[in-house]
Amino acid sequence: MAGFEATLPELSEAEARGDIAVIYGEIKTFARVPFVALLYRHLATRDGVLPWLWPGLRPVLASGTISDAAERVAETAVLPAFKAISGAEWRSAGLTAADRSTIESVLAAYDRANPINLVIARLVRAILLGTPQPDQPHMRDSERPMRKVRPTLAPLPQILPASAIPPETSAALAALAHYGRPASGALTPSLYRHLAHWPTYLALLPPRLEPVYRLGAVEKAVARYREAAEAELPGLLAHVLPRLDLARRPSGAAAGSPVETLDAFAGLIPEMIAVGRLLHAGLPTERL
Repeated sequence: MAGFEATLPELSEAEARGDIAVIYGEIKTFARVPFVALLYRHLATRDGVLPWLWPGLRPVLASGTISDAAERVAETAVLPAFKAISGAEWRSAGLTAADRSTIESVLAAYDRANPINLVIARLVRAILLGTPQPDQPHMRDSERPMRKVRPTLAPLPQILPASAIPPETSAALAALAHYGRPASGALTPSLYRHLAHWPTYLALLPPRLEPVYRLGAVEKAVARYREAAEAELPGLLAHVLPRLDLARRPSGAAAGSPVETLDAFAGLIPEMIAVGRLLHAGLPTERL
């Protein structure tokens, strides 16, 4: 199988400058995640879209309102049992206890980030399509309840660019990315690209993931997550829309292309919520 290609335009954290660099930093601070997801890296390539959105998204992300909604979304699906990797398999793959710890940190970071990304992707799509403000009262910042403090997550290895991934690992990423969708046109999730640091770990995943996809468990979880995210939209739109200059809403090509991509993310992100949680359940539990 051919390797994956990073065909979706994106602006990496290393390349970000000026206002975009500030927004990237605030995304990580307010969502309490150690990386900027592909969703925002892509929106940053669309002229003026992310800076226009940020005055509306920033206070609602900073307050914890979006994170609270995301946590509710993430708890709506029941996932199947998942075959754990044994200690013997782990060691035979040349993996260590330190590798397990870092992989667990990667999975934990995406488990926090992806529900937030799903909620924001659906929210941004609704905003760009001109969804009117719901008939709900706008809550002032001073009226919001105190939010729980979410722990800071460990730093992660840098996500690998496509050019730095060996061909055999690239092929493995492409195979994982194509589960449950056509063999062409699939986005390669950032989670898999982050796990490309451990190609022998990736090799352990197909025999475990394939049955889960074949039985439709991931598809059912995706439907539940999407439905739950849609249910959160009216309350969030009531907070975000009053903060935006709607007269300057991006239109035409600037808005159309992100909307199409956001539709693709609507399937990909909830899939990765399910997959990430399954992979965490599949980490070896015995002492390594």
